[in-house]
Amino acid sequence: MGGGTPLNPWAPAWTPRQPPSINAGAIAAVPLQVEPFDLMRLPDAVVTTVVSFLSAPSDVVHCALVSKSLRQHTQDAELVCDTRRLRSSSLDAGGPGDESKKRELLEGISKSMPGTVALLLPSLPLEDSELLRCVASLPRLQLLDVSSRKLTHSGVTALLQLTGGGVQEGQQDGVYEPAAGKCRAPYFMLNLQRCFQLTTGSLDALLAAPGLACLALSHLDLGRWGTEPEALQGLTTAAGSAGRCSSELQALVLQNCLRLHAGAIAALAAAVPSARFLMLGGCTLALAAFVSPPAASVPHLPQPMLDLLHAAYKAAPTSTSATVAAHIGVAQWLLAAVLMLPQLEALDLTFFPLPLVAVVRRVLTDAEVLAGLGRTPVEVWDFASDAATVVEQARSLLRRHLRPLSPSAGDGAVTCDAAKPDSSAGSAGARVADLLAEEAVRCVIRCAVNSSNTSRSTPLHMAAMTGKTAGIRKLLAAGVIVDARDTGGATALFLASEAGHADVCTALLAAGADPTISNAAGESPMYIAALRGHLGCVQALLRTCTARGIEWMDPELYGDSWTPLHAAAVAGREDVAACLLQAAGASGSELVVAPNKYGQSVVHIAARKGSSQLLRLLLSAGGVEAVVRRDGSGDTPVDVAKKNRHTAALAEFRRVTAMA
Repeated sequence: MGGGTPLNPWAPAWTPRQPPSINAGAIAAVPLQVEPFDLMRLPDAVVTTVVSFLSAPSDVVHCALVSKSLRQHTQDAELVCDTRRLRSSSLDAGGPGDESKKRELLEGISKSMPGTVALLLPSLPLEDSELLRCVASLPRLQLLDVSSRKLTHSGVTALLQLTGGGVQEGQQDGVYEPAAGKCRAPYFMLNLQRCFQLTTGSLDALLAAPGLACLALSHLDLGRWGTEPEALQGLTTAAGSAGRCSSELQALVLQNCLRLHAGAIAALAAAVPSARFLMLGGCTLALAAFVSPPAASVPHLPQPMLDLLHAAYKAAPTSTSATVAAHIGVAQWLLAAVLMLPQLEALDLTFFPLPLVAVVRRVLTDAEVLAGLGRTPVEVWDFASDAATVVEQARSLLRRHLRPLSPSAGDGAVTCDAAKPDSSAGSAGARVADLLAEEAVRCVIRCAVNSSNTSRSTPLHMAAMTGKTAGIRKLLAAGVIVDARDTGGATALFLASEAGHADVCTALLAAGADPTISNAAGESPMYIAALRGHLGCVQALLRTCTARGIEWMDPELYGDSWTPLHAAAVAGREDVAACLLQAAGASGSELVVAPNKYGQSVVHIAARKGSSQLLRLLLSAGGVEAVVRRDGSGDTPVDVAKKNRHTAALAEFRRVTAMA
């Protein structure tokens, strides 16, 4: 073929996979001798720093078991202990043997990870005494996440006493108490969200905790909190005046709290004068309390701000005059609260009424009005409306401003041995400060993206319904619960499947969404996608079911045994039915004749619809057996077609019967 045209003129030049062998001899290549890397030859400080990058308790324990030297390094390392990477779902559910597993986990943390500075125990079923015993064994601990567990108010009190010392052991029955004289640096952050036994009394205790920089709570009933007259004084007399300085909080996260009213807004502003972030996503408003309030309780805003508020408010078309008045009232109280917080950088109003969010954002971003008041613009976040943008804005701003306070600075400093600079995470160097700050940022954003409205829809539900794939990815990366269900039992995957957003379905499934979770009506994501005729969604769901070994053809997975193929027949979607039958393969005939609760196969459904093309497809898989099957009323598909006078369907049945 010399000089001729090659078989494929566009093919790249062939390159051998290995260099040609060289004959042994004087010029033979000498094998390269690589000395194995020995971690323990590094300086002790470097080894300890390397170990500190471990976060799974099992990894730390395995490291400690290698040698006595590494065990010492694990004892000295300042660690982030994240139990979410270790626990199985059975441990959360309280299965057999879980008590011993839980005990082993806590003892392992106490013995092998005493230098822990951040401890994440969300959803772990702990008693107060177990939690307190573990926390007491970690003298450098500054960040604690115990969300979604049965923490009581007395448990919160005891948790705060661990940083104060002077409590005698055994002082309270059933609650672990530290020995007298023990104390430690204040907590930097506490995440106590979804601890449903906490009360506003717990909020008061936590707001008064010295040194606490970041606090996350949820589901408190604020209806009677902050109703005393003095709570309103700071806002009603002169917005922007100094409130009582009872907290050093930089970030207060109050998600999904009930009956937020004027007094509660005023009390919050007075309680956190140093706050940079006030996050109220998912809180329900006691709107009636804002309609025609007494003149003495209306906050006095600067006239330029008040004028802009009234000019910028745009009511929804269905809003009543009472609703408009309530929104204006809420906005006035929120703006007055912002003026009382001179360092505030952002206000989270996720799931607040959209006209209210819009007008507050308009006022707080007006540089001219704010400059006249000596203030800079304040960001207003709504994670449910534009998650792709807001998540990044929040992360950037939180990273810039949320930093641990040095234990030696301010009144929160402690002087006992357990909290001296050489053993305190707050003064352990820039790396520990960065580590704590980054973990706090993740925690705050994770709380924000998991807020919900009165229908229990999260920002993930909203993004799934509207097909915002970029927002979905940001929310998933931020730690949103992928299979959270609204009051109708729908997950985000169900809503995306119903709306036909195949890209969103793919992203959710890649993040671990469960395709078998049905809504309250028994409809699964694949069923609703087939019923709506969304072929792309059906294909994405089928790929995931195949990859995970899910028997999607099992009628027991679907309400009243209405399979996705039944749904495709109801919708008359031949393309969806063909896709399902192709995925079923040799089991397609079983799928065609599988009865629903009423004994109806998909052929019965197609016979009622009268689609000859769909019937031909189904009968090619089900054969004559599908023609003679009877439903719960004793009718065959032929009987159904006769009753509905579908001559084309009857002709198709005759054709198949004649071929048998």
